[in-house]
Amino acid sequence: MCTFSRIIVLMIFLFPFTKVNAVSYFGGIGADYMDPRIERNTAGSSSFSTASEQTYQYYVTLGIHMDRRKRHSFRATYNHKEIELETPTNRTFATENIDFDSYNIMYNYSGKSLDMYLDYLHDSALVFSPNQFILGQFDPTPIKSSFAGLGIRFKAYSDKPHNLFSYNKIKRYRDDRGGKVSYNKGFRLVLDFAYYYQLSSDEYLGSEVEYSSKIKAGLKIEKGGTFNYGAKLNFLTEKYDWGVDSYSVLDFGGGIFLKINY
Repeated sequence: MCTFSRIIVLMIFLFPFTKVNAVSYFGGIGADYMDPRIERNTAGSSSFSTASEQTYQYYVTLGIHMDRRKRHSFRATYNHKEIELETPTNRTFATENIDFDSYNIMYNYSGKSLDMYLDYLHDSALVFSPNQFILGQFDPTPIKSSFAGLGIRFKAYSDKPHNLFSYNKIKRYRDDRGGKVSYNKGFRLVLDFAYYYQLSSDEYLGSEVEYSSKIKAGLKIEKGGTFNYGAKLNFLTEKYDWGVDSYSVLDFGGGIFLKINY
């Protein structure tokens, strides 16, 4: 069984004290366009900057609400990233296309206008081997690292029904488990901030990646109840060291998503 499958099975059996008829599930898919810039900050002629040309992220999310009021939830998200880097003017890459996967497991506490969450993230940083500087050709290498994150979401609601796929005009209804569920008729605006602390890193050529900061922010507009859809903007900044090298990453992008609540 793959790692992601184990995560989903674990989520389903978490908190055995929760009543079965209070549990509900959700899942979603999405795609983001990203524009990361990677700065290698070591002083001298070896310092350089790369930027992406066509970079995409595709992801799938599965989750479970642990109570009828949907206050407590767990979710697992699997990401696949396809990065295409520009060549610096004074250097060439042996390869410019890089694909790698990441995943995270999140516990979320949901309030009316404020959410708080804890996140375990398994991601990768890109480094450049010193031997490549001698040859003048560069092959960015992903180094896997894990993080613990603490995040907060601020939510604002529109009470207007609007006409953009406004199939959910009844604000309250009784679901098939007998519980009353409320969904806002208009749009929801969500601001998201999170800070990540590094837990571990793989070793590459005798050195581990060491993060000094990893911060994300996001803006999301969503609509719907049973079917939830919308668009979002993402912002990520990272700083890390590998051996004698130091790196800075600035990533800005956005995308669309679809979520189904059951």
